[in-house]
This record gives sequence, structure tokens and C-alpha cells, in this order.
Amino acid sequence: MARSAVQTGRQFRGRIVEACWAYSIGNVPVALRVLGAAADVAGALFAAADRTGEVMVTVDGHQFTVPGEPADHNVNEVVWVDACCLAFVVRRDAVLRILAGYPTQRLGAAPGSGEGDVYRIHLAAALRLFWLDDPGWPQPLAEAERLSQPEHRTVAAPRFAAMYRALAPMLRAIATGDQDAFSDGLEAALRAHKAVHGRGAEAKRATGLLALPAAGVAALGVDRGLKLEVESSYAPRWLVEGADPR
Repeated sequence: MARSAVQTGRQFRGRIVEACWAYSIGNVPVALRVLGAAADVAGALFAAADRTGEVMVTVDGHQFTVPGEPADHNVNEVVWVDACCLAFVVRRDAVLRILAGYPTQRLGAAPGSGEGDVYRIHLAAALRLFWLDDPGWPQPLAEAERLSQPEHRTVAAPRFAAMYRALAPMLRAIATGDQDAFSDGLEAALRAHKAVHGRGAEAKRATGLLALPAAGVAALGVDRGLKLEVESSYAPRWLVEGADPR
């Protein structure tokens, strides 16, 4: 793995684009494999951040030694949240352990921070605590919802914040085992995704073909006993349920 990939995370975004293109032409096995590799790259990024010496990482089943990045790295709240949702959907527990081991309170002060919004730092904290079964997750989730509302200034347009705010009802439904609320939440999250990626210039971007944040939380819900009752090309069954796509 190239040093620059650890510093910038470009391979993470690039591999998501490649996976979405593969999905667009019906090559689901390749799409799934590349999504897994993207999650691994994000894990490598966070494993090396704030570290000295060399770090052993695994990407797509292959081990690499990468240099630690004690200062000049590009981890941030945007990459953390997206990587966490992606790791949910491709069932990469090793990546989730790496992400959970990175203190989310350091995201806002990370050298790569500043391109995102404060609400995502709170969302990262909530996702981390939720995955760890820590009962403290509702407080940062509520703060993420509050700070993502249109009356609060955000870097991205309000409709982008709405895609991530829509994850909150899904998480609450998972916690209570409420199937109806889970399905309703997923539908709302997919509508929020379509509002961004289903029109204009965004509709022409491959990355909008999959609603990875919504699909990721949906996969977490399925893994915790809920059913996928919503059919959508943005969150295909083979991805959310982890079924063999062949």
C-alpha cells in the first residue's frame, strides 16, 4: 500500500467509486469484493493515524506494512462515519474494532478534519458506542440530530445532513427491536438519499447508486435480528443481508 494512500484516504473513496461502477454493470461479486477492500483501506488509514513506526494492515486478504502517521494524516469525522457504515454492510469486524479504538473526540482536532460538520463527530461517537453496546449512545445521537438540523450552519447542503440524520430513527429501532420503526426509518433514509443523489449532477455520479450509510445501518439491524422489508436498488438485499450474490 502506498504511503500517500494512508495519508489521504484516496484509495478509500476511489474503491467505493469502482465498486459502484461494478454494481452499475451488474457485476455484483466484484462490487462486493471492492467494497470490502475499501473498508480495509479505511481501517488501514485509522490504524496508522497518530502512530509511529510501522503498522501491519490487511487489505483484501493481503497483508501490508505501512508507516505510522503521527501527525500528517487525513483521518476525519467524514471518513470515520462513512467507513463505519461501510464496515457494517460488508461485515468487517476487524475494521470496526480499529475504528472503535480511535477516540472519536480526536476527530475534530485531526489534521484532516475541517471538511465535514460537527454533527458527524457526535454521530461517530454514537455509532461507536452503539456498536460496543455502550448504553451511552443516545446522548451523542441526539446531539448529532440537533446539530444537523437546517437551522444550524453546516458545511454541506442541508439535504446532505438529512441523509445522516435519517440514521438516528433506525438506530433507535434496532435498540428496541421495533420492526415497523426500522422499516419506516430505512424508507425515510432511502428517500433522503434519493433527494441528494437522484437528481441533477449528483445523479450522474456512480457513488450515488448505493446508499451506503443507510444500507450499513440496515445491515446492522439485520444482524441484530430485524428483517429487511424494504426493496430498493440503493440498498439491495444481497448487500444488506450479506447473502451470496451469485
